[in-house]
Parts: sequence; C-alpha cells; structure tokens
Amino acid sequence: MALLGVGGASVAFLRTGAPPPAPQTVEPQATYGVGQAVDIYWGSKWWPGRVLKLEGGHYRITYDGWSESWDEWVEPERLRPRSETK
Repeated sequence: MALLGVGGASVAFLRTGAPPPAPQTVEPQATYGVGQAVDIYWGSKWWPGRVLKLEGGHYRITYDGWSESWDEWVEPERLRPRSETK
C-alpha cells in the first residue's frame, strides 16, 4: 500500500519520521511603482489614486481629489492598474 502526498511530503514523513518542511514564505514582488496611477478598491467601488510608498509588501496610497487624511496603507489585492477606459 502506497501513500501519496503533495510533492511526496507524506511519504518522506513516513520514511524518516521527520515532519515535512514548512512552506517557504516569499516576499511579494513590487507590482506598482511610486507615483504610479492605480485604482484602489474601497467600500464596494474602485477609486482612482496613486502610489506614494512601498513598504513590507504594502502600498501607501492617496486618492485623487481627496485630502491626505484619506491616505492609507493597502494590500496589493486592493490595487489594480489604472483603467484607461473610464
């Protein structure tokens, strides 16, 4: 009887008694640059804005036409390239 696991991890565990290696955490690659125009998801809508900073995989953004009190740090999942068709 053979046991199959993802990438052989379960089999390696059974053979050696050692737990499978932990998955490696990979720092996300910067997708957007400082000053780049982006759309930012907030509420239930996409809003136009720009990237101010990148730090630790998060982006400091500003919303076009809104005061800096609305600036915030966001995850990459809340950003998309600025849509040219608006």
